[in-house]
Amino acid sequence: TTQKDPISIRVLGFGTFEIQITEICDCECEATGMPNSPECTNGNGTLVCGQCECNEGRFGEFCQCDNTGQTTAGNTTCPNGPNGLQCSGSGRGVCVCGTCECQQLSGGREFFGQACECDNFQCDRDPDTGLVCGGPGQGTCTCDGQCECLRSQSGLLYTGSACDCSPDNNTCMDNSGFESNVICSNQGECMCGECMCDQGY
Repeated sequence: TTQKDPISIRVLGFGTFEIQITEICDCECEATGMPNSPECTNGNGTLVCGQCECNEGRFGEFCQCDNTGQTTAGNTTCPNGPNGLQCSGSGRGVCVCGTCECQQLSGGREFFGQACECDNFQCDRDPDTGLVCGGPGQGTCTCDGQCECLRSQSGLLYTGSACDCSPDNNTCMDNSGFESNVICSNQGECMCGECMCDQGY
């Protein structure tokens, strides 16, 4: 069905014009919906006029989400962060099936947190590798911009503001067999996995 509505437009110096606008109230495609369409994530909805109408228990633009276990059926809202921050619309991430998927930027920069409210921009980087908090095996960046150091294979914690100092002494030992298990040939101190030689060596 169609409906015609007149609209008057006044143009300064030319007078008033009347335009007839014909509104299409129904679309032909509504009558030819495709049930269980593959366009609606494995047939979880009916494709009507290019949009998915989800089957019961499914939600999302392409019916990709399952509301099993959701507190509210069809809940697509992600949790708010501090000050009501939401990941969608903030440029920090997107809300997918009620969970924030945080954006990852170039250079290892990323957003994280329940509402992508945190970032690793302020955390220190290893001066040699440029990795945030020494890299995934050495430390993690916390929401307050500090590195939280992890334990090495020996069970000891990495140290340093960027967790870039190894607690292990094995890199300071001669593995040739000449002086095995001797740290820095007994002529220095092992610091951050490197020998700091005594004066004169």
